[in-house]
Amino acid sequence: MFKRILSYIILLSFVPFALALKPEEMGQPWAEIAQLKESRAYDVAIKKLLDHATKSTNTEALPEIYYQIGNIYHEYIHDYNQALEAYQKVVDLSKRAKPTPDLEPYLGLSLMSIADIYRRTGRYNEAIAMYKKVANDYPGTGYVSVAMRDIKGLQEALTSINIQQKVIDNYPNTEFAAEAQFEIAELYMASQGLNNPLRAIQEYKKLIQQYPYSSRAAEAHLKIGNIYRIMLHDPEKAIESYQGLLQGRFASSKVSSEALFRMGRTYYSDLRDYKKALGIFDKLMREYPSYWKFPAAVYWKGMCYEQMLDYENAIETFEIFVQIYPDDDIGLLADIGRLGERNVKDRIIAKIQELKEQSPEILWKQAEQLRSKEQYYESLNIYYNLITNYPDSQHAKKAKIQLELVRKRSEIQINRETARKGGMEAAAAQYRIAEIYEIELYDYPRAIREYDRVIAGYPGTSWTANALYRTGLIYSGMNYSDPRISKKNVKPDYNKAIERFRLLIRQYPNIYKAAEAHYQIGEIYRIHLKDYRQALDAYEKVLSDYPSLSIYYVGEGYTDSIADESLFKIGRIYFENLRDYDVAIKTFIRFLKEYPNSCRKAAAYSFIASIHEKQKSPKAAMDSLEQIIRIIDTSNIQASFFIRDALYADGSSSNNYDEANQQDYVKKEIRRRISRLQGQN
Repeated sequence: MFKRILSYIILLSFVPFALALKPEEMGQPWAEIAQLKESRAYDVAIKKLLDHATKSTNTEALPEIYYQIGNIYHEYIHDYNQALEAYQKVVDLSKRAKPTPDLEPYLGLSLMSIADIYRRTGRYNEAIAMYKKVANDYPGTGYVSVAMRDIKGLQEALTSINIQQKVIDNYPNTEFAAEAQFEIAELYMASQGLNNPLRAIQEYKKLIQQYPYSSRAAEAHLKIGNIYRIMLHDPEKAIESYQGLLQGRFASSKVSSEALFRMGRTYYSDLRDYKKALGIFDKLMREYPSYWKFPAAVYWKGMCYEQMLDYENAIETFEIFVQIYPDDDIGLLADIGRLGERNVKDRIIAKIQELKEQSPEILWKQAEQLRSKEQYYESLNIYYNLITNYPDSQHAKKAKIQLELVRKRSEIQINRETARKGGMEAAAAQYRIAEIYEIELYDYPRAIREYDRVIAGYPGTSWTANALYRTGLIYSGMNYSDPRISKKNVKPDYNKAIERFRLLIRQYPNIYKAAEAHYQIGEIYRIHLKDYRQALDAYEKVLSDYPSLSIYYVGEGYTDSIADESLFKIGRIYFENLRDYDVAIKTFIRFLKEYPNSCRKAAAYSFIASIHEKQKSPKAAMDSLEQIIRIIDTSNIQASFFIRDALYADGSSSNNYDEANQQDYVKKEIRRRISRLQGQN
């Protein structure tokens, strides 16, 4: 019993704190309790568990009962005092009775749950002490790694919150502050951070209230909904939060399509209100035809019809699903829900009866006529109908060729109408039109024209700042070599690119895009114009005006930022282009001092080693190379960035090496270099 439960613990990493057993495998009373939890009858489930504890003659069953009571209070009702009381009873039972294989796993789970409650209620020192106790009491088990991981995550989250709060204090009422507030909420939400969903909701709401026009506000609404549905098991409040994204300025945002999808899933799976779910999925398919989960939305629409016993519409909808479901996209499997298996199509096909009543040729002519009139949404439905009902016809094959383009054009049509109406949604809609032309249709000249409409029509908004930045990138020729868009490209114009970036900086000096614009100017001067002094000035502006903003965690304790990368590029210019090795080595030493947790730490040592070598100091060079080996030996992150940015990189992408051999590859190359230096010494 202990080994079985412990294996589930290791597999699930204590999220959620419940046994991974199906109700039918549990026996009484667990099957009944699982059903009560599923129907959200938590008080009834607790009462039945208490009755079972009172009547039970098997004292060895009591730990499991009280653990389950604690779990309901903990994860579903969120009454942490009652949960602690129940978990403590498990601990007390272990003190009074000799440990048995049935008791031991619930003792460990209860101790970990107590620590988690301490974490959720802000009692961080007590949480750490409890995690340490568990690690000491269960040496050699999966508890140890999980407990130590949670201690580290908790401590790092608290440190990160202090850093983000300083950003808010130093840059109040700016996009930087909004970004920092979002990161604070994320740290409270993360299961390996502070794991405090209620506090996370407060922090997300603070962001929405204080920075309603930030690009993060929409995402905060979505996060709140997810917390209520997944972590707090409160679908009504989840829907309320998702609805916040569908009103006002968020109506045309890409995040709102995800909110609609999750709202539909909540109505279907949690509230079992199939009529409302059907209306939501209908709205999603109508307003967001390019949404990447479109096939999953079609599937759930069919499921709603099936639950409502409307089999005719269910058949028609499932036929659409079978045709558009991407065979090679396993990412959609989780969004299919209860049928999350590899043979989804076979199961749906089994439900379908052939209904072929219309002529493919007539359908094709109707669709083409509508498309020629730029009535893309109307033609889109006919293409789907044609593909569904006549998949083997020549017209269906031609429709498939048209489908993706028409879907994108349909979304442009919808957003164009929204932009024409004006109002709060107009800027977002116009920006989305430009984004589709740039990112999905690869039509860069048209994208610039659409972005220019944003710049001219909505000055002083974040949409204009983003449009200036995107046009600057296009003029810089970032995608010039992409074969898909060679006929729709814009010839690089570095002066225009710099002009766009400088205009962005003048008009929006306090947003993160301004820092990115300075950096992109530096890249243009360094890579394309070979004007290294101008490049240095641009990178220095990032360091002087945005020294500690937007620091983000990349893994294994290492961070990255635009200032980090800018200082690194300054060192490279002095080394590679200006050949001023004295300034170069000072720059890289400064880099290591100011960014001790940088993901480019090992890469910086490669330049320092080379400078020592050029200065005829082989011993110092070898010491720097040994330092690289020590760093790389414990970090795949450092190995990956080393392959990309270091002096000794051979130009290969880190994607050419899997995680298992990146570190070995780098260490092998560095040891070869050390051997050469030893031979010269």
